This record gives sequence, structure tokens and C-alpha cells, in this order.
Amino acid sequence: FPSHDMRSMGDTAETAFLVVHPYAHRVGLNRPNFDVRGMADAMRYAPDFMVPDCLYEVMGVASRGDGTLKLKLNKASALQTWQCIGPIRMWIYDSSRKRYWDAGLLDWLKACHKHATVERFHDNQQPYFALPIENFPTEPIRHAS
Repeated sequence: FPSHDMRSMGDTAETAFLVVHPYAHRVGLNRPNFDVRGMADAMRYAPDFMVPDCLYEVMGVASRGDGTLKLKLNKASALQTWQCIGPIRMWIYDSSRKRYWDAGLLDWLKACHKHATVERFHDNQQPYFALPIENFPTEPIRHAS
């Protein structure tokens, strides 16, 4: 299970996303009452929301922390599978500076392959792309709230 900090960062990001996209429909899991560790990655990492023209994965990043997006490799792969259903975008929220980045999955993956290092989470040794905030594939957008 993710650490409390990772979960609360995701909750904050999803709340901010819904301010910008109040009509969004939840697709992905939201802390179900069952163990997800044995699930197929494509089910476990279903994109968080659907809007009329695409699916969104929403994540948080802390510019006051290490300023790094931590995208699990198996989540990145699962999101690529979802692209068979419809376009996937990633919406990344920086709560400390009230700004977000919104770009297509392939733009994020290209940035990861060019600029990220592959690290591992200490608790479960899962590999992830560590993408520094200055290498995000688009300019940030100021968030009103």
C-alpha cells in the first residue's frame, strides 16, 4: 500500500483536478475495500477519470519536496494499454505552488525516457521513473483555488 504521504498527495491532486474538470467521471479505483496487489496492472492502474474526449491519470508532485514525479513503471505500461480504448492524458498537480501540468501520456513517457532516472520505492522495491519537475513536457498552468 502506498505511504500516507503519497495517498494524501494524490487526494489533493484529484480534488484540484475536479475543480478544473467538475464534470469528470471516476473510472479508476479509489481505495477499494479489497487488496489490489494481485490484480492485473491494467485493472489496478485504470486511469482516474474520464472526460468527453479522453481519460486522465491524476498525480501529485511536491515542488517543496524533491520536486520529482514518481511514475511506477508498471503504471506507465498499464496506461499505455488503456490507450487502445481512448487517449490518455496525465494531469500532475503541485499543491505547494497551486499549478498543474496537462499533457498526453506519450509526451510524459518521452520526457521520462529522456530525463528521468529509474529508482525503486524503499518499501516494496517497485521501480519508478523519477522525472524532475524542470523536465516536465509542458509549461505549468496556474490553478485558481
